[in-house]
Order: sequence, then C-alpha cells, then structure tokens
Amino acid sequence: LKFSFDSPPEPEVRMNARTTALIEAQKLHEKTEYRRAAEILVGVAQSDELARRLLLDCFGQLSDMPAIISHFDPPASATEAIYLLEALWKEHRHDRLRQILDEPIIASSVDPSVIEMRNKYMVRLEK
Repeated sequence: LKFSFDSPPEPEVRMNARTTALIEAQKLHEKTEYRRAAEILVGVAQSDELARRLLLDCFGQLSDMPAIISHFDPPASATEAIYLLEALWKEHRHDRLRQILDEPIIASSVDPSVIEMRNKYMVRLEK
C-alpha cells in the first residue's frame, strides 16, 4: 500500500497594525535609524513590552534623556530603572531622583545592576 500525506497548512499569521509597526521599527533600528524607529514605537510601546524595550534602546542610543524620563518614569523593569536613574542624573532632576530611589522597584531590587546604580546615586546625592 502506498500512502501520501498532504503537508500541514501554513500557520496563520495575523498581521495587525502593531505587528507591522514593530517590524518596521525593528528594520529601522537595525539600520541605526533610531529616531525614526522611536517615532513609530511611541504609540505601540504603551501596550506592547517588546516595543517598550526597543523604544528604550532607541532613546538610549540617541542619548535622549528627556524622552527616557517622559516615557519611562515610573520604570516597569530593572532595565528601565537603570536608564531612568541615569537620565534623571544627567538632566539634573535630583529631587525626582531622590524620590525614585525610594520606590520599591529600585529600593527593594535584588538585581545587581540596579543595586549598583542605586548605591552610586545615593552617594552622589549625599554630596
């Protein structure tokens, strides 16, 4: 007996506006067109963690400290906390920096990078 099988159907790929935006932003990011990628990601990052992380990297690559403060205060992750602490320091927003150091995501963090940054800025603010 001979058998022949049909190959399985291709998985459905549901392209929506968010997916399309992420793909386009990723391509721009790879070309180091961080500003253009960030412009696309700003609207998507509110509801998508991958877009949020990519947006943070774009702002970091651009050294756009005001944008980091504007979009990532308060921080939602250790990485965001690290970028935010640095941005607040560079923008001379020392009052907000003091406040954010007391927030649980930073004050209670066990992430070694966050601990190092927290200690660094606590010392700097004491001077």
